[in-house]
Amino acid sequence: MNDKGAPQSRTSWIDAARGIGIILVVVAHVERGLIEARLMPAAPAYLIADDAIYSFHMPVFFFIAGLFVARGLKAGTASFLGDKLKTIIWPYFLWSFLHVATVVAVGRDVNAPLNWHDLAAILWRPIAQYWFLYALFLCHLVIALLWPRRMLLVLAALLGAALSTIFGISNIILHTLQEIPFVIAGLLLGPWLLAHASRIRPFASILMISAWVLFAAAFVVKSYWITNSHFLAIIGYVAACAGIVGTLMAAMLVADRSPWLGRIGQASMAIFVAHTFFSAGLRIATQRLGLSVDPLLLFAVASVIGIGGPLLFYRWSGRYGISTLLGLGKYVRA
Repeated sequence: MNDKGAPQSRTSWIDAARGIGIILVVVAHVERGLIEARLMPAAPAYLIADDAIYSFHMPVFFFIAGLFVARGLKAGTASFLGDKLKTIIWPYFLWSFLHVATVVAVGRDVNAPLNWHDLAAILWRPIAQYWFLYALFLCHLVIALLWPRRMLLVLAALLGAALSTIFGISNIILHTLQEIPFVIAGLLLGPWLLAHASRIRPFASILMISAWVLFAAAFVVKSYWITNSHFLAIIGYVAACAGIVGTLMAAMLVADRSPWLGRIGQASMAIFVAHTFFSAGLRIATQRLGLSVDPLLLFAVASVIGIGGPLLFYRWSGRYGISTLLGLGKYVRA
């Protein structure tokens, strides 16, 4: 599987949005890891920031994934799903195995112990952050079966939102149902959004501010005013949608001035699957060496390493045309 070839046509603001999203993923995971390891205090400000990030950062990725589904399906359902087997399912199995093997080898200092039985169960019970890959493939599978019947896709999105609101997200099927509305929204809105991005950009500032104000209001409501689980789920969708719009508008504003952010976005798959090996590795090394490090300094360094390490790994793999083989996503030459 050699994926080193001609540069792909990219949309810079989408890469920037991926960059924003994956930075938030790493930051949130580092923060949670340090708090669970008792290397960082569970201060209210950290917990609020954690809850806010988790309210929208994965929906951003599900929405972006939907933007290019229609283009992929033009090659036919079999070709589309075959590509997803290589770029989603293969990384899921490979990195789930590497994750379990590493946790078993490290032993006592991990926050979430696993054993080989957990690896055997990944067909129905994903581990760690890799649930995203499993859910994303299931979303693509459903969409491929329903495409191009748009009304059925809308009904699937509504059904997914309704069932996950009623029954919660206690398993991967329900979790997928919770997220599929965002993929379908990206699919249905994608052609219009991509075609009109240049017309939207002059209004990006006001749209971004409006979206984050709505997000803040929804976040406050769901955090402090509502206890009913069904209403919490509904407000959660409002917050997630506002967060998606806010992130995309922010990306439009900064993409041309921050090419580094787009480069991080291009490597988002590599960073997603591998960041915990770097950031948690630093945390565990700190614990085993008995070092006393300022929590905020450790948080900052672990976050940078969690992004920079996989980014360098991605660039190295791309140089040799093996990024897909290593489950790091298709390599995009700068």
